[in-house]
Amino acid sequence: MEMDQKQGLQNALSGVSSIDDLYQPATRNEYALCEATDSGEVTPGRHTVSVRLTDSNGVEWTDSVPISHQPSTISHSPHELWRTKVSGAVQRPVRASGDRLYFGTWGGGVYCLDADTGKVIWNRNVGADVISEVAVGDGNAYLGSADGRIIALNASNGKPIWEYKTNGPIQASPVVGGGKVFVGSGDQTFYALDAKTGKLSWKFEMTRMTQELPIYMDGAVFFGAWDNYFYALNAKDGSVRWKTRIGEIIYASPSNSNPATDGKRMFFGGWPWHKEDPDLFCLDAKTGDVKWKVRNPGKSILGFNSPFLANGRIYIAALNGDVFCFNASDGNQVWKSSIGKETYENSPVVSNGKVHIGGITGGLFCLDAADGNKLWEYSTGNGYLFASPTVWHDLVITASTDGYVSAVSGH
Repeated sequence: MEMDQKQGLQNALSGVSSIDDLYQPATRNEYALCEATDSGEVTPGRHTVSVRLTDSNGVEWTDSVPISHQPSTISHSPHELWRTKVSGAVQRPVRASGDRLYFGTWGGGVYCLDADTGKVIWNRNVGADVISEVAVGDGNAYLGSADGRIIALNASNGKPIWEYKTNGPIQASPVVGGGKVFVGSGDQTFYALDAKTGKLSWKFEMTRMTQELPIYMDGAVFFGAWDNYFYALNAKDGSVRWKTRIGEIIYASPSNSNPATDGKRMFFGGWPWHKEDPDLFCLDAKTGDVKWKVRNPGKSILGFNSPFLANGRIYIAALNGDVFCFNASDGNQVWKSSIGKETYENSPVVSNGKVHIGGITGGLFCLDAADGNKLWEYSTGNGYLFASPTVWHDLVITASTDGYVSAVSGH
């Protein structure tokens, strides 16, 4: 799209204008107006046009205005289908369950939206920041709060069902399985509660906390912690099935990368402390033995983000925005691409042969899953995208720290 941007101020001597903080000079014309023209391709989505001018008295004038560039719905460019404002920043991914979307916000909001329209079905404030994902099962929505509570709400109307108080903030996310809710707390303890009543089933104490979304599978729960161990605990009683040490210092702990599984193996990213240290691991799910480990060939590390498994391949992003595809069988690289923006606490999501991933400064990207070529890009605005995208049917759902949740279609 060709875009003409003009801003002026009477008697201005100098200034700059920008789209999304990409500044260029603004020059004074024959009418004593300071103007700038920016003609070029503009990424579909939401942007901010800003101007900063200085007048003859040395006074600086500034202003900005949001703009939205939405291509025609009949084009092949990505376009926004709905956008919903909520009460606070959203840090974790939106959970899709049926035709509803669930998530929490900074400030304590918990929301349920209609996935097709973005309309709020219900929302409830739980009194503390929610920086965990929301798990849905058996008619309830489960989440953790920054003041240490594990909370169950009715998934249909948001009414409280039960609460359980831990002794530390909850930055991890719950998973539901076998009639239990499993989640780690900042008190360095991993909890299993009865999903219906909230009664404690068992707890497992560690020397450091976990902040991951665990996996429940085959009567066990799997997760990494800041004590350098990746654990498999028996879901029935919390006993250790196996634990595997990853790295020698806290910074190498497998706790910032949510694991993925194919039912036989566990995959997760790590933080290498030395240049030769690996940053992607594959463990045997039955024994905890390391099947393979690799160091990505790029200039950044994988441990800040989480892997996604699809069709025998592992997709994961590095902090600097490099995106990799590895064979799940042996860790060999299939392709490398880049979105040109940093990624943090983000996981690619693969659907219908496409890889969707968010850049931390507000870009949503779609790559071809076969070769990593970029198919499209969409600007989501000024907020940060810590939350991985969620695919629901043909919509890509994004949640941002600016308090907006959006649905984008790339078809």
